[in-house]
Amino acid sequence: METIKILIAEDNAVMRKILRALLTQRDKEFQIYEAQSGEDVERLVEELEINWLFLDLYLPNINGDKIVSSIKENSKFDSLDIVMISAETDRSKIVDLLKSERIFNYLSKPINKERFQWTIEELLKKSL
Repeated sequence: METIKILIAEDNAVMRKILRALLTQRDKEFQIYEAQSGEDVERLVEELEINWLFLDLYLPNINGDKIVSSIKENSKFDSLDIVMISAETDRSKIVDLLKSERIFNYLSKPINKERFQWTIEELLKKSL
């Protein structure tokens, strides 16, 4: 299989660094890109043919749920797996996000390392 392209979409630099560190602990080689705003996410997903998107729910310019909606409408992105990341505490908002057929998983902040690694394992299985 070709190298998996991952976009970390997070406006917090420390959180981007943590996610990158967790991904680079793997034996698997990934191409990792970063975005800090919703506009950056939309542009990079289009330009780079991203495989996995780790998407913060609340980004400058365009929130993650709006990005998911626009991705969902474009069949070009049918193979894109999205993992939503947020410190959101409103359970109904989280449930609504998970009902979207485009969300592979939801990770709450602070990131639980074991849950993150489980998510990566499941994404790798799906990619085979």
